[in-house]
Amino acid sequence: ITKVYVASTSQRKILGFAYMGPCRDGDLVEQDVFELYAIYLSPEVWGKGIGGKLLNAAVAEMPDTSRSISLWVLSGNLRGRAFYESHGFEPDGESKMANLLGYQLEEVRYRKNLPLLRRLLSTRS
Repeated sequence: ITKVYVASTSQRKILGFAYMGPCRDGDLVEQDVFELYAIYLSPEVWGKGIGGKLLNAAVAEMPDTSRSISLWVLSGNLRGRAFYESHGFEPDGESKMANLLGYQLEEVRYRKNLPLLRRLLSTRS
């Protein structure tokens, strides 16, 4: 189940989006991990709380059985890394090289464990 969340104005101007689904990393597939594939905001709305709202909306719609959420971010993207860290994500020690537009760039994986209460409640339904 892949989902896309869009933040827009009442005039239908797109301000940003979040895209997520099942984790694609072989070492996490069997661990009930969901992955944030991408989150993007127009620079004009950086620092206005829209990214956090998009992220929270995406996390709220994850399957109740999900234990954690993962994402990959460029190691040099200090603004992005600070954003994820401010929302409780931590680097998990994994990194990889990604070919982006012909350049080899390092990405680091971040993870955030989801509340145990959420998982316990889902098993009682």
